[in-house]
Amino acid sequence: MRRAGKLIIIIGILLILVSFGFMLYWHISSVRAELDVSDTLIKLKELLPPESIGNPEEFFSMEMPVLELDGRDIIGLLSIPQTDTELPVAADWNKRTLIALPQRFSGSTYDSSLIIGGYDQKGQFDCLKKLDIGNEIFVTDMTGAKFSYTVSDIQRKKSASYEVLSDPASDLTLFVRDDGSADYIIVRCIRKIFE
Repeated sequence: MRRAGKLIIIIGILLILVSFGFMLYWHISSVRAELDVSDTLIKLKELLPPESIGNPEEFFSMEMPVLELDGRDIIGLLSIPQTDTELPVAADWNKRTLIALPQRFSGSTYDSSLIIGGYDQKGQFDCLKKLDIGNEIFVTDMTGAKFSYTVSDIQRKKSASYEVLSDPASDLTLFVRDDGSADYIIVRCIRKIFE
């Protein structure tokens, strides 16, 4: 009986150490990713041409230009003034590298179908939890064209399939899986039109 009790205590201690190791690894990965995003953002801002007002009609039939930066293909700069957030957006969706940068899930800002997903961590898409309807969001492409959007709807869903995310009434969709609830926060935006 004493041996069984000691074995249970040893297993418990080992499980606690393994859990602590995973938490430490996750924390270090998050801090590294945040520093990496900051470094990429600085380089991207230095390389972007002067800003101009984005007019999708000018670009409608073309693909979004890509800038290769530090081994990543970048299609734009996402700015959310409400949360003081600026993030480079990677061109291609890859769940394994999502912790590094928000990524284009599908679409283009030019045809009002852009869907961007990110990771729920400090300095990345944790900011979506703080948004309200009416907040402004900007996407600047690699030509310097800045497209303006207004948050029109915020939803929570159990999945983030293409069918759930795509919405013809939205010109821009941002989404993140909320680590706290495991729901997906989906922020839908409409494009501001400048006459």
